[in-house]
Amino acid sequence: MPLRLHVGYEMNKELIIQMAREAGLYTKCEVHSAVPFDQLLERFAALVAAAEREARAKVLDEMADDMVREMEPSTAIEWVRNRAAFIRARGETK
Repeated sequence: MPLRLHVGYEMNKELIIQMAREAGLYTKCEVHSAVPFDQLLERFAALVAAAEREARAKVLDEMADDMVREMEPSTAIEWVRNRAAFIRARGETK
């Protein structure tokens, strides 16, 4: 069963495999890597975390868009947009 992060976004097997390949992990030892396996796992974990952050931020973006359509501009809409930006920024390195 896929991991459902929010409506319309699923962390499914294909996406996880794609991220594993992007991180340098290959199934059935297709390639020998000069990078230690622990580092590959860390890259993979970072990709999964980034995908989750983006999914959560998109939920807030959609919420803010709905709020804009349904109500007058307010600090609540700005707060929701700021929360989405904050979630995305958590993955940025300093």
